[in-house]
Amino acid sequence: MNKGLRYAMRGTGYGAVAYLVMMAIKPSYAATSLSAIVSLLVMSAAIGLISMIFDSERLNFLAALSLHFVGTLLLVVGRQVYVDGEQFPIVGFLVAYILIYVVVWAVVALNQHLRVTEINRAIVKRNKNKA
Repeated sequence: MNKGLRYAMRGTGYGAVAYLVMMAIKPSYAATSLSAIVSLLVMSAAIGLISMIFDSERLNFLAALSLHFVGTLLLVVGRQVYVDGEQFPIVGFLVAYILIYVVVWAVVALNQHLRVTEINRAIVKRNKNKA
């Protein structure tokens, strides 16, 4: 499968889960329009594509993280303006954005750790079987 498509699909998955969690915390998010849902999926896919920046060998991790943070923020603000118009509480929005960003990063890091651990176990098991 195309690398960009994989990243977009992964981003859509994370975005959908994050939105479901937001709906559980604040049930008013459940009453949304089709355009709000579609814009969420498009935004999440775009964030997934932005995540390809971490595969770049030209940038160190901190530079890639900074660009990803700002790019994601711009996409989220764009979606917020599209869905809710120009009126939204900026401080509350930024606090929520940072909290969600950190939680999603923690989930991504845990997911990567679990996958690497599983791969390492499979390698150890294979090497034991060869000996």
